[in-house]
Amino acid sequence: MKPAASAWPSLVLAAALLGPATAPLAGAASEAAAAPVVLGTASHAGEPELAAAVLRLAGDLLARQGLALQEGSVRFTGTGPVATGAPVEVVWSPPAARGALRLPLRLALRGAAGQPDMQAVVYGRLQQDMPVLNRPLARGAALGCADVSVQRRPVEMARADLWPLPCSLPAGTVLRRPLNEGDVLRRSDAGARPAVAQMQPVTIRVVAGAVVLESAGLALADAEVGDTVRVRPNISRQAVDARVVGPQAVVLESGTMQ
Repeated sequence: MKPAASAWPSLVLAAALLGPATAPLAGAASEAAAAPVVLGTASHAGEPELAAAVLRLAGDLLARQGLALQEGSVRFTGTGPVATGAPVEVVWSPPAARGALRLPLRLALRGAAGQPDMQAVVYGRLQQDMPVLNRPLARGAALGCADVSVQRRPVEMARADLWPLPCSLPAGTVLRRPLNEGDVLRRSDAGARPAVAQMQPVTIRVVAGAVVLESAGLALADAEVGDTVRVRPNISRQAVDARVVGPQAVVLESGTMQ
């Protein structure tokens, strides 16, 4: 039950956040994650100031996981554990299961020894820094860090295959599918240029004993050296299977082409 307004004279933040080394986040071993973490201390003086302090501490906790709290609000439950001006500890109990922090976030407000805890439940929207394309790029286009910016997006857009930050793209990286300006970059979207690229020209070698014939054609899929790929020779409308033997080069045995 929410305490009466008279029970909350104004609040002044009394101590800074403890350093990150003293506050293990979710993702640590379950034994370490079970220990409560004191996010900071405050002295009690009114509900609006208390809510502001809790949001600040919760925001700092989330920021250490690369998350940003938007439109945050706090709901208090329980009886007030402190008298006017008395110190309050804001305590977070990490979940036993590994994973990123999510809302609502439940914190305990602890007063003097022997007094009951008050609970603060933090609500809002979470955003996360994500790699985003600065401009539209076609499939197969060269991709560098100059083409990528960091923008905050709703955490619901995040998946395990986000391209990692800070940006690091090896030379020769290309897009594997077309992306528009503002699209989030994922690991599956980019990589090294394949030996044979879809809808790109290839040299088709036909081997018949000691005789090797060459013809131009078009690859119908991406493939690496050693893979089998469908190609369409320029001299025929029929697609055939060929083995990739090098950059833009495939080979097929005689008798495969009709």
